[in-house]
Amino acid sequence: MANNKIKTIEELKSELCNKVAEVNKMIAEDKSASAIDKAVDEAKTIVKDINKQLEKEEFARLRKTGNPMLEAIKSYDFSAQKLSKDTDKDTKQISYSIDTMRKQINLRALNDFVDGGIGRETGWTYRIYDFARIMAAKDAADLGLDWKKVAANFKLRKKTEKSDVKDPTSVKSKVELLQKIVDMMTFSPYVNEKGEADETKNAIKITSHDIAYITKATGGKSSKKVGENRQHVVKTAKGHDDSMIMLVHDVLDHHVNGTPYNIEYKTAE
Repeated sequence: MANNKIKTIEELKSELCNKVAEVNKMIAEDKSASAIDKAVDEAKTIVKDINKQLEKEEFARLRKTGNPMLEAIKSYDFSAQKLSKDTDKDTKQISYSIDTMRKQINLRALNDFVDGGIGRETGWTYRIYDFARIMAAKDAADLGLDWKKVAANFKLRKKTEKSDVKDPTSVKSKVELLQKIVDMMTFSPYVNEKGEADETKNAIKITSHDIAYITKATGGKSSKKVGENRQHVVKTAKGHDDSMIMLVHDVLDHHVNGTPYNIEYKTAE
């Protein structure tokens, strides 16, 4: 009879240490590349198992708080494991080691984990999936493409209802739409300079900067041939996975925790 006992994190970490030691020994003994690759893949699988358990522990912690959504936004990420590939500068010898990393909390997975979901209102995940479709339509319009075709054929997760897209290039409409989504996720009344609270207005105010961040962060491009012709293809967020949810989480982190937006560039000497 198969043993289906779930291993503890400590057991998995011990198993990972042994597997990494085995990999490094195989490299030192110049074993075949296929054998080493197989052992490395086994180590990566253990890392995934560890991180799944660490994620569940984090979800359980957040579930116990009075407001899992807000606490997840405040925490943003959790400690996870990763397998690092190192190269000795002198000998050029490759070796592997175990390191820690910060992994962004998956709000959609947390929503599924908590009975009844998280957030102020239900259905925010599907609103974000549709928001990805509208942002893709905006990208298409900005490039002079048939945005209506994109909006009509964009792949969405099942049960997602499509909202009307009247002007995909309007930043104002995107701000208003994202504000509605954020209001569904978390809401704290706006307090003016006099200390007066407005129960109808969220303290988190979405701006064009948030839309710009999402547009830029979605980025990426590729060049590929279609028949005999080459195309330069701009990548968009997907409406059937968690990529746009992660970007909206970034926006919330920006507003709640004060994490700034920035760009990376090389400065002049």
